[in-house]
Amino acid sequence: MNDPHFSEIWPLVEHWFDSKESAWRWYTEEQIIGFGRKTPKELVDEQGSQGVHEIEKFIKSKNLGGFE
Repeated sequence: MNDPHFSEIWPLVEHWFDSKESAWRWYTEEQIIGFGRKTPKELVDEQGSQGVHEIEKFIKSKNLGGFE
């Protein structure tokens, strides 16, 4: 969990999970259909700050009831 991008994303998803470890598993293992089945971490690793921005938009959409 020593990923600087996860540190940016964690506060946005903290309320989704029981623990930081569960959020880390989502970040590193959950394939998101809208991102070509990439995990949030894969997207961020490939796109850097643009990937973080895309994940933030995804999180905001999910919080508003959006789908993948």
